[in-house]
Amino acid sequence: MSKVLILVGSARKGGNTDLLAQSFAQGAQAHHDVEIISVADVSVKPCTGCNACAAAPGCRCVQRDDMDKIYDSLSRADVLVLASPVYFYGVSAQLKAVIDHLHTPLRNAFKLKKLALLLVGEAI
Repeated sequence: MSKVLILVGSARKGGNTDLLAQSFAQGAQAHHDVEIISVADVSVKPCTGCNACAAAPGCRCVQRDDMDKIYDSLSRADVLVLASPVYFYGVSAQLKAVIDHLHTPLRNAFKLKKLALLLVGEAI
């Protein structure tokens, strides 16, 4: 049984990305331990590129925000799933802030074996 962490990058609860992530989680729960974190429910400040994380205790970001919760979840995960709407050919700003915080050397401690992307696009 793998530990699956799903990071949902949409701020729209019940939107297409949220529904896709929930469906993926339901299927995965049959054989895996699944945790979902919606970035809309956490506060992650943008990375400043200061590199202070390299010298900080545990290599964690020196900004105090909810990234510590995500680091802890990543440390337990075997599989990481990133779910996001596609905005201007990229992931949402909220999810991008989380990804940027993985600039820390702490990322080398994560034992992820697989990565999946769930991306939702629409044209108006």
